[in-house]
Amino acid sequence: MEHLTFPQHALDATPRGRLEDPSVIAFRKEVFTSPGWIEHGLAIVEGIPVEEPALAARYATAVSSALGRLLPQDGAGQLVREVKYRGVKLGEGATGRYSDSREGGQFHTDGPHRPDTAPDWFALLCIRQARVGGGLILVPTGEIIRKLDSDALAVLQEPFLFDQREDGVPPVPRPVLVQQPDGQWHVNYLREYIELGHRHPSAHH
Repeated sequence: MEHLTFPQHALDATPRGRLEDPSVIAFRKEVFTSPGWIEHGLAIVEGIPVEEPALAARYATAVSSALGRLLPQDGAGQLVREVKYRGVKLGEGATGRYSDSREGGQFHTDGPHRPDTAPDWFALLCIRQARVGGGLILVPTGEIIRKLDSDALAVLQEPFLFDQREDGVPPVPRPVLVQQPDGQWHVNYLREYIELGHRHPSAHH
């Protein structure tokens, strides 16, 4: 897997909306034409300074802005969320999320519970490697979908309720599988949020 580099002089262009800056255009083309992206939908960007949290967040926002429209992480509009242990477990209370816990996650896609639209892709910036765990496993969803029978495909295209992990907010109805006009599948899946969504008080009204 090749490693790409985000040009430092593009750092100020992206947050200010200068997405047609030549350096931003070149970086975007480099990502979307890279073998890793074409074959796996994955790109690794290196050389991002992580010593200062504020600067690291700026880079994370800039790189993501260069590749697409940013979507909020929560109802407050937060774009960058620090993944760290906040003393809760997944599903605890009304707002406990994976990023607040020390629990290893099951296979899932990110952001299937967001009310406006689920993201097409997401970015992770590693600040420091965990002493234990912290691994990332990617699975080829296309191969999994091809092995599903017609009944399973039909069920997974029906709406499921995804808990938004926000207090007093109803779940979001969304299919697990959505077939795009080009025949490709968009996957929305986070089983724990589905189970929480179907247990939500509003789901029984």
